[in-house]
Amino acid sequence: YIVKTEILYFLLVLFVFIVPDSSVLLITVLRTASFLLSTCSFMIRGKISLITVILLILFSCFKMARNPAFLSLILYICLLTPINSPFRHVSMLDVGQGDSILLKGNLNSYTVLIDTGSPYNYTRLRRQLFDEGIYKIDCLVITHNDSDHNGNIGNLEKDFQVEKIVETRQDIMIDDLYLRSVDTGEFDNDNDNSLIYTADINGYIFLFTGDISSDVERLLIKSGELDHIDFLKVSHHGSASATSAYFIRNTLPSYALISTSGAYGHPHKEVLDILKEYSVKTYITKNDGRIDVCFTPFMDCIKTVNSFDIISS
Repeated sequence: YIVKTEILYFLLVLFVFIVPDSSVLLITVLRTASFLLSTCSFMIRGKISLITVILLILFSCFKMARNPAFLSLILYICLLTPINSPFRHVSMLDVGQGDSILLKGNLNSYTVLIDTGSPYNYTRLRRQLFDEGIYKIDCLVITHNDSDHNGNIGNLEKDFQVEKIVETRQDIMIDDLYLRSVDTGEFDNDNDNSLIYTADINGYIFLFTGDISSDVERLLIKSGELDHIDFLKVSHHGSASATSAYFIRNTLPSYALISTSGAYGHPHKEVLDILKEYSVKTYITKNDGRIDVCFTPFMDCIKTVNSFDIISS
């Protein structure tokens, strides 16, 4: 936060250097920030986005908005309200070797988190949720009991208002989000007992698989409950024990998302070769960082630290 504050201060000073008349704005922002830091008992969550900058520029174009205090007020309103991140998105968060997937509705109409990553990476998880301006998690889904999936339940309950925790097979409906639980039976290991969910989000079918093996994936196909999917959360971080050619051939996903730090040889070359053979566009947090699937009135896209791709119909 010290580094971010220094960068912000540098940008403000640079702006004042270019537009000397804005020096009052700099002083007002610094005084307001000092007041908030000394009086607020909680950290203001959210980050300045392109939408925030555009709104500030638009307001500053009007004479009625030349008051620096007014502009500061607009900035804080943008950070504290859903307008800073208004559109529905599904994000595979970058939590190292583990899983954590955020599902967020338009104007924060719902916030669902599938898995939490490991305790060792909680600061990464918390930072990404804070950047989203999240204070409340409507539903926390824990797919199974491995620590890289359930390791931060307690931490999340300390920092967020967690309304509901789901650890058993059940459908979930919040606002216009419907997560349908797929039951494949009981097994003698935690990985294969992972909760499995499908969801239709903006007309795209998502499959969230936890750490199930190729044996359970085969049962999914044979059950007849699963047809074509658009987005596959690749099981078990790309382990060779899952994501068989049989499964990909029968579901034909357009996109695959893999969460891993690269530990244990994940994702396995055999899995990547299968995905490539069936022309599945693949994103890996080890290489791409956080992966955001965003849905807007203008376009649907996938953005990472390395790329920005329009989703093809």
